[in-house]
Amino acid sequence: MAKTYTDLHELARQLRACQRDGQRVVLANGCFDVIHGGHVSYLEDARACGDVLVVGLNSDPSVHRLKGPSRPVCNEDERLTVLEALRCVDYIIVFEEDTCENLLRVLRPDVHAKGTDYTAEGVPERAISDELGIRTVITGNPKENATKTMIRKVAGDDKAGKPRDMVPVVKITGEEIAGESIVEMRRAARRFARSLYATPIVNRETGFSIRISGKSLSHAFNNPGVQQIQAVAVLPDLLRHGIKVASNVHRRGSPDVKQVHTFVAPLQIGDAFYRMKMTVFEYRGGAKATGEKKLYDHVGQEIERPGGYAQTASREEKLGAVPAPGLTQIRIRDLLAKVKGKE
Repeated sequence: MAKTYTDLHELARQLRACQRDGQRVVLANGCFDVIHGGHVSYLEDARACGDVLVVGLNSDPSVHRLKGPSRPVCNEDERLTVLEALRCVDYIIVFEEDTCENLLRVLRPDVHAKGTDYTAEGVPERAISDELGIRTVITGNPKENATKTMIRKVAGDDKAGKPRDMVPVVKITGEEIAGESIVEMRRAARRFARSLYATPIVNRETGFSIRISGKSLSHAFNNPGVQQIQAVAVLPDLLRHGIKVASNVHRRGSPDVKQVHTFVAPLQIGDAFYRMKMTVFEYRGGAKATGEKKLYDHVGQEIERPGGYAQTASREEKLGAVPAPGLTQIRIRDLLAKVKGKE
């Protein structure tokens, strides 16, 4: 049975002893919410890369930030219980951060293993691993299962069944990124944005693993209007729930870009509704895409007033006016009204 440590430095001392005995230490990390066969394959293959497997488990608040307000489904204690029972796992540590950079710095494993929803180049902590001389490997079977897919199946909302016809409204008060001037708001948004680079966002509809890029955030900061800046606070949620409305061949700019995808998502700021259009680049095989799993770059966004109607609103109450009380989701067809190039 795996041993769970609560003191990171105590675990580090134990791993140093293992390494002095000639054992290779492997670190794997993740949320492991509703553990399935894909998780087990990832961990078993990670264990095969060394002699000792340490699992970094995201805490409940961390899962909530990364996966959304309805997660985790299984709390920290429940997830620990399942991981402790896996024969391939030797040690477990719960961590509060959104990435495992601090674990890598303190534990200094020989190998850092990530699942097949990443590429070796796209691992968020790759730069830290290279700096510390830690080998990065991709382990496990090609990703065919996902916790979010299992949740939708249990809820009767899987793609094989009835298609989704509603999309959640992402809500903010407008005070999340504040300042007395546009310049101050941009500074606050840039500080907040640093945390967004680390972990790719998986779009619910397409399964695209989308990386938020510096270019996309610069696009937000350089456009007029405070709403573009305010929306940075919920950009991961907008990308997660966005609906893909167009895919076009990239005809200018980098020759490595294969297609440009357009996503839209509903956004409520205070009492006003908006539609956020987001541009995502799909790269050809090479530096940005290898093997079965591609990494997509979010490169820009544009906020606009949508042309549809809220589901609970009257025909006269268009989106962009005062929203219907308690509105939490709208019809996709209303969100897409008057979007050029929609599929």
